[in-house]
Amino acid sequence: GGRVGPITHASTNSGQAHNRLLIGVKETAAIAAAHSRRLALGIPSYAVTIAVTPSADFRTTLSDSAHVVIGGYEIGSPAGTCTLGFNTYSGGQSGTPAFITASHCTSQTFGFDGDTFLQPSSGYPIGTEAADPTLWTGYWSFNGRSGACNNCRFSDAALATYASGVIRQPGALAKTTGWGYGGRGQNVVVGPWEIFNKLTPPFLTVGRWLNKVGRTSGWTRGQVTRTCFDYAGSGYTLLCQWESNIWSEGGDSGAPIFLDADQHPPVDITYIHLAGLLWGGPPGVWSTTWFSSLAGIDRDFGRTFSVCSPGLASC
Repeated sequence: GGRVGPITHASTNSGQAHNRLLIGVKETAAIAAAHSRRLALGIPSYAVTIAVTPSADFRTTLSDSAHVVIGGYEIGSPAGTCTLGFNTYSGGQSGTPAFITASHCTSQTFGFDGDTFLQPSSGYPIGTEAADPTLWTGYWSFNGRSGACNNCRFSDAALATYASGVIRQPGALAKTTGWGYGGRGQNVVVGPWEIFNKLTPPFLTVGRWLNKVGRTSGWTRGQVTRTCFDYAGSGYTLLCQWESNIWSEGGDSGAPIFLDADQHPPVDITYIHLAGLLWGGPPGVWSTTWFSSLAGIDRDFGRTFSVCSPGLASC
């Protein structure tokens, strides 16, 4: 027989209230064709309701396998489970497609080891570590400060190049159904946020409201509480880091930090400004989050990474 157009579903349960069979079609134009087919089959009109019915919305979370890989989704490596920060290129927009996550999400923090990343953490290989600068010693000048330092970096970040065939979307982060403050947010993905621009250190001021989206605690919001502080770790120093009261938990390492364009949570946010990469916080204190700025990441790798959605801005 002929085709009547895409049918989204046929349900006796949905039509029980009216004692009819409900047949769903994707668009109004298909209704007439469906009725023609009904007549050809000899089915009386009183027995059937034909209506436009939306297709199924397949709910996925930040910990699921992503059909299109973007920032905010879970990834795994030999070092454990983390979050993919943001998509970029290995060198300019003509370089190899790549992504950034936290350096400590690799086997060797602040050093190249060539780890393979999976998505999700129990899924398929999507990329391989390509660069993770070593610690340096010497004089430095950054964000209006300067000095001397031993075994230092400006970011906890590593670069991985995508495997051939992986579908990715440049300049996009995973948007979820709702945000949290002082606790977990939602992790059900409803679409992408598009990166419109970068948020540079001069705008990362105390009191600035920022967001993060990570595989464990989802979309959460908070304010900057400390700027450009130095973190002294075990045998290294991270220069000029930022602190906020954004909620984050284990597994959120590598998550993107960003500013929504309007800074009003009730607004349906579409475009965002990327600010940096989450890497940690005080042990057990989920309401304090530390992150590296994009400028610090660029400084460590000696290049300016392209992060924006194509056509929105040249960043």
